[in-house]
Amino acid sequence: SLGSEYKQQYTYMTFQEYSSDGAINSPGFILCLAVCAAWSLAVLKVVGEIMDQLRAVWKLTNSSCALMEIAVTDTGFMLQRLPVLRYVLFLLVCCFQLVIAGALLLAGLQWLGSTTDIVELLLNGVALAYIMDIDELTYQVLAPTKVTTLIRRMQPLRVDWPMVLPVRSLLLVIPLLIILALVTSILVQPTLSGVVAVQQALCS
Repeated sequence: SLGSEYKQQYTYMTFQEYSSDGAINSPGFILCLAVCAAWSLAVLKVVGEIMDQLRAVWKLTNSSCALMEIAVTDTGFMLQRLPVLRYVLFLLVCCFQLVIAGALLLAGLQWLGSTTDIVELLLNGVALAYIMDIDELTYQVLAPTKVTTLIRRMQPLRVDWPMVLPVRSLLLVIPLLIILALVTSILVQPTLSGVVAVQQALCS
């Protein structure tokens, strides 16, 4: 019928834009890999911030400290010392953040890897970018004024990463390369092969 023929033609044209000649330099393959890399970088940025927070708070942790000590300065407040229990609780919260980030990373990569429309691929990438900002939006809208004022006037914590060896960069670059290699072999390449197979079936 006319409707089924139109759907077949539309599907073929959509897949043709994605796969081109079916090689790895096809528009869909390159764009999908680029969007997956951007999403991975967005998640790894959060992971890097968690690493900075843990390292900075660890420097202030003192086993002889019973209560959290906050000093008043000319410009605001400064966190001086933390008890071990507070650091353990903070560590648990950070672990929970890492679990959420990992789940979002996997779900986002699967969603992007299975998208075979170039326009939808771009829109999905933009939509995922807003997910990482939900926590900040929630904090800005729902946090009490006293809490936001205290946090805003709190001096930044010092993070001392080694300058000779880029430890922080290596801890983020190596997972990024592994993620991209797995995405290419497990998600993007099979999707491209499936698109080419459907094209051949529609032409036969």
